[in-house]
Amino acid sequence: TVNPKTIKIFNNGGAALPEGISTPAPTDLIENAIVIEGEDDGSFGTNDLIIFYGRGTDFWEFDVGKNKYVRRHHPYSKKNYYWITSSGSDGKRMNKKSSYTGDASLIQTTTKAFTSMEDDKINIGKSGRDYWGDDFSLSTNTRTYINNLSGRIDSEPIKYQMRFANAASKSIPIRIYENDNQIYSGTLSGYPTWENYMWGLASSFTVQYTGVLPENRSALKFNLTASSPDSKAYIDYYEIEYKRDLKDDEILFFAEEKQAAIEYQITFSSSNMGKLFDVTEHDNVEIIQESSGGGQPVKYNVLENSDRFSKYIALITSKYKSIANIQKAENSNINGFTAGVEYVIITDKKFEVQANRLAEYRQNESPNKLSSKVFFVDEI
Repeated sequence: TVNPKTIKIFNNGGAALPEGISTPAPTDLIENAIVIEGEDDGSFGTNDLIIFYGRGTDFWEFDVGKNKYVRRHHPYSKKNYYWITSSGSDGKRMNKKSSYTGDASLIQTTTKAFTSMEDDKINIGKSGRDYWGDDFSLSTNTRTYINNLSGRIDSEPIKYQMRFANAASKSIPIRIYENDNQIYSGTLSGYPTWENYMWGLASSFTVQYTGVLPENRSALKFNLTASSPDSKAYIDYYEIEYKRDLKDDEILFFAEEKQAAIEYQITFSSSNMGKLFDVTEHDNVEIIQESSGGGQPVKYNVLENSDRFSKYIALITSKYKSIANIQKAENSNINGFTAGVEYVIITDKKFEVQANRLAEYRQNESPNKLSSKVFFVDEI
């Protein structure tokens, strides 16, 4: 049997590794703080539950260096993998953080909220990693994207950020609508005809809308008027920022102040009581204890003292996600290889024979011999 106290989950957050070689980056998998309900009896049974914070490869957080909220989009993977193991030392557990007992300087009942779309479908220039989504042409000049802006505050403006590419030399007029209300009219400039190595020209727009949305449903429509069969444009992404309330059974929200005593007031459905998790650091998630003692809204007092706006998830237990498609993976233990080599080959296993032949040549037959080793992509 498995001792549940030794169960551990590892993950590095879902973001791409930094490109700068001097930028700090983890050299191994990071253990994440988790909760195991029922672990105290020393046996993992059918009624025990593992709770951890999982996120994908497209998410929002506050960037301290840029001093703003940013969307992280992984250019190489649409999936974020988590690794679970057991045995050995006890695993890392979520800290239970008591509510702040002092007076609150701010009562927060709303939050910034975000939604977005970026569907990497086509590499127009057939080079690099810049992929684009839906196309607009003479035959398909209008597309509408529906998003539910749950809990939106009607009096607050909605802000939109978007990026397009004109893949032709002629300019293309563009009009943008929110629920058939025009919010932008402009032009996607074409690329210069004298430029032999350009496949298109990118344009970005920032627009906003103030008004009521029926049932908080955003219907964002783009109309691009192509003038000829050669005219073609592509959308890269759009991002929507809006203000919403803290009334739901599952809410992701951000603190309104970096350094303040804040009382968060969250209204769950009347028959359920929820939990609040501080997910600012994906590997050091904390459980915030409520301070209200029951009733709605549920109150959580937190002393914020950070260089960033903290990030939280509040939800009831029925909103927990279930795990599927668990697969066993053998430990490649690349970090255990400490001998070091001068020539490293990273490849797919289908090129194993060729890679080993190259390594053999560079190590034993080349005029300038180099110690060599082959590593496979799925081992990294």
